Amino acid sequence: MNKLEFNSPRKLVRMVMSNDFWSKLVKNIFISLWGTGGANAINLITLLIMVDMLGNTNYGLFVLAQQYMTIVDSLVNFQSWQGVIKFGSEAVVDKDEGRLASIIKYGFTIDIVGAAAGLTVALVAIPIMGRLMQWDSSLILLAVIFSLEIVFHIGGTPTGVLRLFNKFNLVAIHSIALAIVRLAAVGIYALCGNVTLKSFVILYVCVDITKHIALLAIAVYIVSKRLGLRNVVKSKLGTAGAGFIRYSLWSNIGSTADIPIKYFDVFIISKISVELVSIYKVFKQIIQVFSMLTTPISQAIMPQLADQIAQKEDRNAYHVVLKIRNIILEVLLPVTVLCGIVAKPCFRVFLGPEYAQHVILFIVLLLISDYTLSYVAIHPFFAALGKVREDFFIILGSNIVYLIISFLLVNILGIYGIIIGTVIQNVLTISCKTRIINRSLCQPT
Repeated sequence: MNKLEFNSPRKLVRMVMSNDFWSKLVKNIFISLWGTGGANAINLITLLIMVDMLGNTNYGLFVLAQQYMTIVDSLVNFQSWQGVIKFGSEAVVDKDEGRLASIIKYGFTIDIVGAAAGLTVALVAIPIMGRLMQWDSSLILLAVIFSLEIVFHIGGTPTGVLRLFNKFNLVAIHSIALAIVRLAAVGIYALCGNVTLKSFVILYVCVDITKHIALLAIAVYIVSKRLGLRNVVKSKLGTAGAGFIRYSLWSNIGSTADIPIKYFDVFIISKISVELVSIYKVFKQIIQVFSMLTTPISQAIMPQLADQIAQKEDRNAYHVVLKIRNIILEVLLPVTVLCGIVAKPCFRVFLGPEYAQHVILFIVLLLISDYTLSYVAIHPFFAALGKVREDFFIILGSNIVYLIISFLLVNILGIYGIIIGTVIQNVLTISCKTRIINRSLCQPT
């Protein structure tokens, strides 16, 4: 059982320590917290150096080129980490190492094919995108350079393997180490002078490639110790089961449908102003620091939720999701109030008056973030339930609504038209998932 009812901090600590589910979850959350939080803090310093070094206009161009790569990568380069965790958990519970090896092999196969396809599509589509967005040759070249790193994006199965085997310490070390490498590289480059956007993008991409290769190497090492690489290579793909294939397909289609809310915002904003893209992106990355309180939960909880569901304890798992929602809101709302008080003077001192002028935008984005982050555990729970098909249709419908509202209102309300679309998309997604979960839990098992 993993239910906890806590009325005081002392009782909370005592009950967590005596509950295997919660003690393991809290341990993994704290490990992920220092990894994700440390990396985010370091990356924020890197961001400030980059904005100061490149200026708002060049940083806006950097973001557009990088976002193009990210969108194509998300569209074509299917990732398998959710399937590896869900079906890998079932294989672990059943002590079926043959199936586990097949699942991992299938995951790596999907990752490799997806990376090659992503690179091909990205390079072929760049001239089309350039004409549609009226990009000049220099921005097209930056997009080409960013696209080259897609072939190294074989991170789905490595991520799933490390979380499945409870190696959150290695994930944390990897995140912090590569954040330090990026900071050092950007800092040294800034000190050298003679900064050009093209050479900086090449440097940035090289660091990204190092990050992906390092993650792959760590995962391969863990797999070799746990199962043996020979056993994985020799395993038959069919042993993974048709359920794994269907699940991976639907989860990736769902990720594809989620692209508009994740990435289209900067392209819509770029039609207003490239400088506004820079301000918006900086605000989003500052707010991302707050996700260091919640991202570790998302990273740590899915393997345990999948394990609970494999043991037919769905209701107890959902109780965890709701309890986490309440705790996150209790933490984030006071922090949001404090940020609303200090944001404007801080922006004026550290970023410049143009950022201070848009402090209302920052506060609105922060409030939206509070709502979405409070439900951070509902998405891995939904995936662990196997509701990937339903997830796709929810995401597709809510993102269509987002695009329609954003394009209709952006010419009337400017950037706040996009904000309204974002709010409606988030509310639709979470309310639909909540309704389906409640209906599923009411069914007899």
